[in-house]
Amino acid sequence: KNIRIIDRTTIEDVLKELCTVCNAVVLGAGQAHHYLKGMGTTLDACVVYNNNAYIGHAGNGRVYHSPCGSLLKKVTREHVIYPQGSEAMPEERRTLIESRLGLENYVGSGGFYVDTHHFSLAQGDILFMATDGLTHTVSEREIAACLSEWGSVRANLLRMSEHPEDIARAFCIQQGSSEDPQLFGNAQRKLGGHDNTSFIAVRRME
Repeated sequence: KNIRIIDRTTIEDVLKELCTVCNAVVLGAGQAHHYLKGMGTTLDACVVYNNNAYIGHAGNGRVYHSPCGSLLKKVTREHVIYPQGSEAMPEERRTLIESRLGLENYVGSGGFYVDTHHFSLAQGDILFMATDGLTHTVSEREIAACLSEWGSVRANLLRMSEHPEDIARAFCIQQGSSEDPQLFGNAQRKLGGHDNTSFIAVRRME
């Protein structure tokens, strides 16, 4: 009688409940302490069960699924207030303007909601979760390249997000003008991070 069936609906309901509790805690802290008023955060939570990944998502972090560590498939949708017509923009352009836009939903917001997602993890698949501090700095193509070098994925992603001057210098060299300070400055601003970097990479080995 006390056996609880664990299925997709059950796990997703638990994820929604936990995320809602987090939102209530952040809202309560903001109401109780004036210096915390208006604070908020994005949130991505994951449960891996029976080789399946279940995601709870709020804000503009991103969750990716990389089958066999090759292609990079974005699972989540950023809860950003995009301008009209932005749906037709290429993904890289949308990412560029995203950092300058407000969020429609995040932990600490009044109209909080949680998106849930699910996908299977086959042998060799990678689950990748990241804050906007990484995805606004490192492109999806660069993330995929880092994931393909599994042994050094952490070091490579941190270097690309926290030391954009290295990437900017490489960009300038590629353009044949490494001594041009204006080009270097423009490249560094283009490639530089604006927020803290957090990410988790999980690979199914067997």
